[in-house]
Amino acid sequence: MPPALGWVGVFIILFILYAFTASFVPVAVMTLMAVLSLFTWAMNFYTRKHISISIIPPATTPKNNDATSRIILTNSSSFPVSRCYVELIAKNTLTGETYTNTLILSASQKSDSERAFVINSDKCGYITVRTGKVILSDIFGFLPLRADISSEGKMSVLPDTFDMNISLGISFVSRMDEDTYSPDKSGNDFSETFQIREYIPGDSLKQIHWKLSDKLDKLMVREASLPISRSLLVFWDKNTCNALAEKMDCMAEVVSSLCQALCDEGVLYTLGWTDGDDNVFEEISVTDELFRSVGQMLKSGCNEGISGMERYCEEHGKAEFGKVIYITARIPDGFDSYIAGDATIMLCSDEGYDSEYNVITFNADTYITDISTVEL
Repeated sequence: MPPALGWVGVFIILFILYAFTASFVPVAVMTLMAVLSLFTWAMNFYTRKHISISIIPPATTPKNNDATSRIILTNSSSFPVSRCYVELIAKNTLTGETYTNTLILSASQKSDSERAFVINSDKCGYITVRTGKVILSDIFGFLPLRADISSEGKMSVLPDTFDMNISLGISFVSRMDEDTYSPDKSGNDFSETFQIREYIPGDSLKQIHWKLSDKLDKLMVREASLPISRSLLVFWDKNTCNALAEKMDCMAEVVSSLCQALCDEGVLYTLGWTDGDDNVFEEISVTDELFRSVGQMLKSGCNEGISGMERYCEEHGKAEFGKVIYITARIPDGFDSYIAGDATIMLCSDEGYDSEYNVITFNADTYITDISTVEL
């Protein structure tokens, strides 16, 4: 029961006592309560301009885990904050799910007050926790006062990965006689130079162009080219339909598990995903690069509009990769006009799909068994 309702009951009892006894005591108590209420409201009116809130969740957490987070109320005024109601709004930007909770905080004058709270998400994604309404209450809860305070904390809920046995039916991985190279991406074929640039810490010593470095008196490196017919794109198109939260969660785990399997096989590939109206592409060769990219990939959900592959074609023409692995909840119309090479479609759907391409269907409830072994 809200505090104000309890004190209203006290007022009623005092009024009844006064009516039956005509005693001065109930009137004095009611008057004192009213004065205290007005006094603490006046303190809150001043204090609301001198308080701030910080929301501090952990950077990452697994799914279905109680992630202990902190909220800190900082009071820089000379008056205490007796009761502060803070509405917290947590949103998973991948799945679109929203949760709300209200905490009650207090703080002495010129001090900080900290309280722990728990965030638990049964789906992976990117959680933003922000303040909604912040209400300062007088000592009895009669006179609430809105405080204009905003704060936000962010946390990644990492997808669970599972073992996926993959059979890469892509002969281009071992073909070394290809003479068509990507004009905008480097690769691992040192028989053709992609570009020459200055040395950056972390570059392999094998890449250093010693003759040119000696001539220019600074370290220069040679980047290898990427043969188009031996290139591999893993693309998660989140914009093909407004998928349910369960499907978004499922596809995130499938993409992460597939990419982990490719890293384990030592395959160099490009990981792409939709980010609102834009597409993001990252070159992946080792697991550490994958972990960084997955964190970014989870930050956005479905943006209903044109599909990611259609957007790619508008900007670059057909996707000229030797192989495209396309993860989606719906195959967009005209898909075959977006792909220049071979393609495997991994479709999160309850129904099958006829296509000239290799289509692998998986269900949001049984995806681990559906695609524990796949031929790509």
